[in-house]
Amino acid sequence: MEQEKIGKFIAKRRKDLHFTQANLAKKLGITDRAVSKWENGKSIPDASLMLDLCQLLEINVNELLTGEQIVMKDYKKIAEQNLIELRNQKEKADRRLLTTVKVLATLSCISAVVLIFMGALLTKISQFLGIMVSILGTIIIFCNCYICCHD
Repeated sequence: MEQEKIGKFIAKRRKDLHFTQANLAKKLGITDRAVSKWENGKSIPDASLMLDLCQLLEINVNELLTGEQIVMKDYKKIAEQNLIELRNQKEKADRRLLTTVKVLATLSCISAVVLIFMGALLTKISQFLGIMVSILGTIIIFCNCYICCHD
């Protein structure tokens, strides 16, 4: 999806229907700055607003996502392309989230192991403190295992 093309299309439809950015924003319950960002290609409308926006602009979602009015003979092909693009974006976001979770889990496990070793060293100074720090490290490891096994 090309944000700039979508933005220009939104601006054109809005102007064709004699809406100002403020009018359109008010009807959607958002700020005119959000409409401006769409029209400048800096963002696209949130999925929760798309149906209402399309209704106001007298277009369908596929036209919004392609940034142009669709001839009926091309409709199915363009609809499929839009679905593929949305799926690809979701998969990319899911991969980023999974990578972040893996990094955080690794760091958490390393921290827990460090706590256990620190606890062992601290027992020479204070047995109670050493045991408590070791228990904390062990709890963190068990929590990580529980979270990983239940997702």
